Amino acid sequence: MNIIENQKIRVLLDIKDEFTSQKIEIKDRNEYIPVIGSSEKLGSLLFIFKNYIYSKPLMLKNKSENNLILNYKDSIISILLEITIENDDLIHFKYTIKFNHKLKLTKLISNYDILLGNNPDYTWVPHIRPKENYVMADHIFRSPAVIYNKGKYSFSLIPDLDILAKNRPFQTILDLNLKTKEYTDFPQLSFGFGNYKSVEHILFRHNPKKHMKIKADSNLIFGYYVKLFNDSPINDVLAYINSFLWERYGKKRLYADCNPQVLSYDTFVEEGFKAIFKRHNYWGNFQIDNIECGGVFLRSWMGSKKKPLKYIKPEKLEKYKKTSSIELSGQSKLINRIISRFSNSPFWIKRFDKFTRHHAIITRNAEMRNNAWFLNVRTGYGFRYFAKLWNDQFLKDKGNRTLNTVLNLPRIKGVFPSVILPEKENAIRFSTINGLKAFIFTDDFHLVDICLAIYWAIKFFEDFGEVNGIKEKCKELFDLIEELQLDNGAIPTYIGFKEDNKTPIIRDTLLNSASTGAPLMFLTEYYKISKDKRIIPIAEKCAKYIQTEIIPQDKWHDYEPFFSCTHLPFDIYDNFTKSHVINTLSIYWSAEGLKELYKITKN
Repeated sequence: MNIIENQKIRVLLDIKDEFTSQKIEIKDRNEYIPVIGSSEKLGSLLFIFKNYIYSKPLMLKNKSENNLILNYKDSIISILLEITIENDDLIHFKYTIKFNHKLKLTKLISNYDILLGNNPDYTWVPHIRPKENYVMADHIFRSPAVIYNKGKYSFSLIPDLDILAKNRPFQTILDLNLKTKEYTDFPQLSFGFGNYKSVEHILFRHNPKKHMKIKADSNLIFGYYVKLFNDSPINDVLAYINSFLWERYGKKRLYADCNPQVLSYDTFVEEGFKAIFKRHNYWGNFQIDNIECGGVFLRSWMGSKKKPLKYIKPEKLEKYKKTSSIELSGQSKLINRIISRFSNSPFWIKRFDKFTRHHAIITRNAEMRNNAWFLNVRTGYGFRYFAKLWNDQFLKDKGNRTLNTVLNLPRIKGVFPSVILPEKENAIRFSTINGLKAFIFTDDFHLVDICLAIYWAIKFFEDFGEVNGIKEKCKELFDLIEELQLDNGAIPTYIGFKEDNKTPIIRDTLLNSASTGAPLMFLTEYYKISKDKRIIPIAEKCAKYIQTEIIPQDKWHDYEPFFSCTHLPFDIYDNFTKSHVINTLSIYWSAEGLKELYKITKN
């Protein structure tokens, strides 16, 4: 048995005839607690070809106080493993594998049993993998760490991104599997080389029949860190991992890759405004009750050559809604289905872009939106900001028009439509659609979109001066939110109204979700301009709901995972990792709302 240790942790290696096992333990008083280790009949480095799994016996080459070097060599491969205790409870592993002959493998991974046992109290993974053979792909290595907590003890496995950046001849995968396998009764954790393919738009599937063809005289190198924690609150664990990723990788890459900016920031902004107002002509003027309004039409995602804008007359609205629903469900004409099918492929995107520079095939509808993605009033705030900076009356007018649109749309108890469709340029007639479920039209109102739109209207008031009627509009919306708030503090996400247009109907869709963060943003900003003390208890109930029912479970659900390019079931849960779907929009809304509430209450 070979051991390296300090006062907090130790690494044990047992060299057997067919493999070398590893075990990592943490010291608690005078007892060592096993945290992770090799499976009983396998080493930690696994060579996998189809259903055949094997290891190699690594022999001790060198040992010092904080370092072990092991190696193995035969006619086919040479393996070098370096294990280093970098500080009290951080261990670095680095594998260098040289292939003397060509070889086919399905996976080449470092694999561990989680010896703390199943049923963890907390897990964190960078991505869900909710089905058999699904994995966490390096495609989404934005916060690449697995965190596992059970009782007093926690650990994290973090891929070495410096090594990965220099040595990635094949895709790499990270995996946590809490469902036991045939060869072990423990949950499994692994990292290394293996294939994956994007499926269901946001998930990644490993194909056990697909092989890596490794050439002779080639090297594969990968590494990772294992960090151990004893009696650390999970928030401290998360804070450490965040800091580690930023200090070790994020900050270095951010500043190392920043080339001198030749053009001024103003130049980039000017080019963006030219794209809206000149090159693509995405701006539209119209009137609401003789008030000058306007907005930026919903952009098509690609194509230099575009068809003329298509305006929708109010009497054609129902047909337009029906046609859009057919297109979104994949029943549209052939060209749209082809575009949808290949829209995720960089290969086809480049060719599609080149084709559309000469052929106009993209339909452009004269449709304005105020929703979390395409928030016209937020864009209008940008117009006003640069209008003030540059003393530009044209931009000031356009910003004011986007604000006028939000403030003068028809309302029911403070809520208003998210979609506006003028019948022509400079129209006095227009039609509206109440709400959106991502791209999908709905007759319900989406309180997220409405609260965010009014939030930015308040920002107009705070930063650019008097906005007629803003406080009255805010009060209407606040009164409705106060009426709708659930006993647990959540704010419903979608609502309708009875035929009297006075009585709200709360929809079940995303009823208890992290969408409450958007109303919290509105409430805190409204308080700043009104000082209405009724707002604080409503906002505090929202905050308590987020803190007790969303944050502990990492259940960051909003509309995007369920209605966007992917249509996950509302009850989706990754039993392999004990993780919920996480969407960052709701994290931002909640974080911003909680931050501003703290600034107001100091609590």
